[in-house]
Amino acid sequence: AGCATTGAAADQAEPAAQPESQAHAPAESATLEPEPLVQRAYALLDSGKTVDGLLLLGKAVEEHPENSTLRYHYAFALAKYGKDYRGASQQLETLLEHDPLHEDAYFLLAELAELHKDYPAALEYYQKVADINSEYPDVYYRLGLIAFHHLDKKKKKAAKYFKKALKRDPENADAHYRLAILLNEHLGKYWKAVKHFQQVIELDPKHPFAHYDLAVLYHRLGDRSAAWKHYQQAVEVNPELKTPQNDKAFHYELAEEPLDEVMPRLQGQEAEAPDFQQDRQRLEARMADLSPEEEATAPSPEPASPTPPPAVGSEPQKGSAPETAETEKVDKGLVLITGATAGIGRATAEIFARNGYRLLLTGRRKERLDALQARFREEFDLPVHLLHFDVRDPEAVKAAFENLPEEWREVDILINNAGLARGLAPIHEGDLEHWNTMIDTNIKGLLYVTRAVAPGMVRRRKGHIINVASTAGKEVYPQGNVYCATKHAVDALTRAMRLDLYQHNIRVSQVAPGHVEETEFALVRFDGDTERAKIYEDFQPLTARDVAEVIYFIATRPPHVNIQDVLMMGTQQASSIFIDRSGRTKR
Repeated sequence: AGCATTGAAADQAEPAAQPESQAHAPAESATLEPEPLVQRAYALLDSGKTVDGLLLLGKAVEEHPENSTLRYHYAFALAKYGKDYRGASQQLETLLEHDPLHEDAYFLLAELAELHKDYPAALEYYQKVADINSEYPDVYYRLGLIAFHHLDKKKKKAAKYFKKALKRDPENADAHYRLAILLNEHLGKYWKAVKHFQQVIELDPKHPFAHYDLAVLYHRLGDRSAAWKHYQQAVEVNPELKTPQNDKAFHYELAEEPLDEVMPRLQGQEAEAPDFQQDRQRLEARMADLSPEEEATAPSPEPASPTPPPAVGSEPQKGSAPETAETEKVDKGLVLITGATAGIGRATAEIFARNGYRLLLTGRRKERLDALQARFREEFDLPVHLLHFDVRDPEAVKAAFENLPEEWREVDILINNAGLARGLAPIHEGDLEHWNTMIDTNIKGLLYVTRAVAPGMVRRRKGHIINVASTAGKEVYPQGNVYCATKHAVDALTRAMRLDLYQHNIRVSQVAPGHVEETEFALVRFDGDTERAKIYEDFQPLTARDVAEVIYFIATRPPHVNIQDVLMMGTQQASSIFIDRSGRTKR
C-alpha cells in the first residue's frame, strides 16, 4: 500500500464516514456544507463507489475553490482511492498557493514524494511540516527514517531527528532502535547505543533484533558475559538467528558458572588480560566470517509506527561487528553560487547542500545569506562561507575574492545565477535605469565573477562553469528587448567561454529555462507591483527546484562529459509567447 493511503495527516483529517442508506448524487454538492459533504464523499468511497465519491469532492472544489478543507480531502481521496498521485499533488500545490501554512498538505506531499522515491523532496516537505508545527505527530520520526535509509550523508541529521521524535513520543520503540543503530554503527557512541537498545527491549520485549544488536555491541565492548546472555535471548525471540557460527562466536563458558565460583578465579589475574584480548579478536573474526546465506535468513524489522512510509524497512546488518568509527566525510567539492538568496539560486544551493558539497554563497541581502548559512550548518552539518556583495560592483567582487580564506579559494563549480529583468516596455519607451541594471547584472556581473574565478580553474586544470541563461536568450518577444539582449549575450558568452577554456580541461555549460515560479523574477520586473506580477496563475510553469535539479545533473556528469546547453520549459509553454493559459488544476 502506498504511503499516501495511510498517512498520519489523513488519520487526523479524515472524518468518520457515517452509514447512509441513500447517498446523494454528486450533482447535489451545491446544497451541502463542506464538512457533511466530505463525510458523504468518504461514505461513497469506503463503500466502493470511487467515481461517485471523487466526483462529489471534485465538484465541491470547483464550487468552493478556496476552501482548503475540501481541496485537501479531494487530494487525499485522489491518492488513496483513485491512485491518481499526480492529480493529488497538483491539488495540494494549488491548496498551498492559497494556504501556505497547511501542514496536512505538506505531509501528504511528503508521503507522495516517498511513494515516487523522491526522498530529498520528501525530506523537504516533512521539514516544512516541522517548521510550521513542531508537534505534528510523527513528523520528526518520518524525517529520521528518510535520512536513515535513503540519504547516506545524513546520519548525524537522522540521529537528531530521532532524538526530537523521542522527546515528543518517548515510547516509540522503533525510533529508539534506529537511533541506537546510528549511535553504534555511525557515530561511535556505544554506551548511548546500549541505553537505547535496552529501551527498545523494555518497550518491545519481542523485538526481533534488539537483543542480537546488544549481543554484538557488548561483545565489542568486551563484556562477553552480557553478549552471551543477549545472544541467548535473541535466539529465544528469533530462532532464525541461531546458527553454528553465532554459537561459536558468542559462547562464553564463564557466563554459565555461578558467580561465587567465577569471581575467586578472576581476582588477581590481570596478567591474563592479553589472552583475553586475543580471544576477543578471534571471536570477532569468527563473527565477521558469518556466511551471507545465514545473514539472509532473518526477516527485516518493520517500523513500530502503524503507518510507515514505503521502502523504509531495510534490513539491519546482522552477523558481523559494525564499523568502529564514524564514517569519514568526503569532500565532494566547492560550489560557488551567485544570487543564492532566492529563487533558482536558493533551490540550487539546497540541492548541492543536501548532497554534501561545500558552499560559497553570494548575494546582496545579508540577512538571507545568514539564514541560509545557519540552516545548512544545522540541517546538513555543512561548511558554508558567505560573500556579501553586488555583482554589479567590480571592485566589491575583486575584493571579496582576494580576501577569501585559503580553504575557500579553489572553486570547483561556478554557477553564475545572479540575474534579473526590469520593466516590460517597447524600445522607444524603455527606462534607462532598467536597461543599465539588466546589463550590469546579467552581463557584467557574470563577467566580473567569472574573471575572478576562472584563472584558478585554469591553473588547476579543473573546474566547471554553469551559466543560468533563459529562453529569452534563444528568441525575442515584444517589449522584452533589452532583457532578451542580455540573455542572448549570456548564450554567446557561454559558447565563447567553452572555446576559450576547453583546452584547459574546464567544462562550460548553461541552462536556459522558460517561465519559472518560486522566484522573485516577476516581482522585480514590475518593481514590486504584486498584481502585475501574477503571471503564473493560469498555467503551470517550471519551479525553481526543476531548474536546480537540471543544474545538479549537469554538474555531476562524469569528468569527460560536458553538457553545453539545456533548453527547458513547462509543458504548457511552447515558446516565450506561446503559452497554454487554460489553467493549472486540470493538469
